[in-house]
Amino acid sequence: MAIRAKLDRLIDTLACFEEVIAIGRTGNSEEIPEAGKGDIDLFVICDSIPLYSAREDKYAPLLQDGTANSCAMQVCQGGIWGTGDVFDVCGVDTMPMYFAAVETEAYISNVLAGNALDREGDFYPIGRCATFASIGILYDRTGFLDALKDRLAKYPDDLSTKMYEYHLGRVLDREGLSRAVERKDPLFYHQVLENALDHLLQALFAANKVYFPSRKRNMQYLSGFATAPEDCSMRLLEVVHLGGCAEGIGNSVQMLNDLVEETRVLGSR
Repeated sequence: MAIRAKLDRLIDTLACFEEVIAIGRTGNSEEIPEAGKGDIDLFVICDSIPLYSAREDKYAPLLQDGTANSCAMQVCQGGIWGTGDVFDVCGVDTMPMYFAAVETEAYISNVLAGNALDREGDFYPIGRCATFASIGILYDRTGFLDALKDRLAKYPDDLSTKMYEYHLGRVLDREGLSRAVERKDPLFYHQVLENALDHLLQALFAANKVYFPSRKRNMQYLSGFATAPEDCSMRLLEVVHLGGCAEGIGNSVQMLNDLVEETRVLGSR
């Protein structure tokens, strides 16, 4: 059985749970990653999360007929990644992540209201909006995912303003940047710069009313933004490059300041 047929069988099995109302896949729904070079994440939306024992029973035929080589149960147990199990399908890690529909809707509403502006550890709450706005729908018994995508199709003006102002105001840590210039310490500067770039990128995404997905693929987004400093991508790379040596930190900080000021001017139009 080819990997695509195996994936289809896995998805059909998930859809058979009476609690499951929708299944979506992140990224390109048609793409099959090479073994060991990618994975597949499935968001499984439920009225309630199927019990461990019920999932185990439902998965058993998949392991018996070779659809999956193995399954690691409950590698996630709630929280931002839901309740997750990981299948090895032809060497490709395939992870159904189970979420309660009510909790998912409440979470998205909270983010859209501007109550989760910053990242939480390594996770960006706004990134969950990006995920659902572009998710590929594989199964949608009640229209949950379709309705959620419609809701997320337009980035709210109020959220754009809140995200933009919050993050742009936090890009420049004046004290940290001054110390980095004085000490000419690239490793110290790297810490300050990483935080600055994170806030600047989020401000730029908000100004362009694009949900910030994560720190992946930012360069391809920046190249298509109408509201961004000229040659923004290349200048950001130069900021990073100059900050890698003691003699370049001063110029790196100046370029960063210039980008922030130009972003501020563009955002006020």
